[in-house]
Amino acid sequence: EDLLPFEGIDKATVLQECRAFSAVSVDVDQCLQTMTKLLYLASIGVTFSPIEATDVFFGATKLFQCEDPKLRRMLFVLLKELSSVAEQVFIASSSLVKDITGNDDVYRTNALRTLRKVTDTTMISPMERYLKEAVVDKSSSVVSAAIVTGIHLSHTQPDMVRRWCTEVSEALKSRGNKVQYH
Repeated sequence: EDLLPFEGIDKATVLQECRAFSAVSVDVDQCLQTMTKLLYLASIGVTFSPIEATDVFFGATKLFQCEDPKLRRMLFVLLKELSSVAEQVFIASSSLVKDITGNDDVYRTNALRTLRKVTDTTMISPMERYLKEAVVDKSSSVVSAAIVTGIHLSHTQPDMVRRWCTEVSEALKSRGNKVQYH
């Protein structure tokens, strides 16, 4: 008989495990396990209070200092999941902008996708420059992520997205299938 690996886990215990995010020496495996448990709890309908979500969110943002690719990918997923409940999530936008302007395309694409979730409509305008630059980037995955972000932002910031006409026209010349699709 196969058992679910997280069957019967306790929310309070998992929230205590989140202290590992703030450790001086980050244990990547432990942090990955804790983030997986948090996402599992969210997926089965366990709700987090705004205070709990905010505490976890800000603890997790300290993991931006870690360069492990698996941890970073899981961090983006966790931040997107908690952004709807946590308060003052826009503070993570500076770390996301740092990733967007970095050299690693995987971090850049994930940061672009996460940015729209953690930045409220009043704070997205200063990010417009980074988004416009991403639309004409040489990497098709970055361009695709920027266009998808633009599609989502067009519901709340239609005028900002309309100003990207020149950049989007340039992106249409791209040979990337994902870019053409989006």
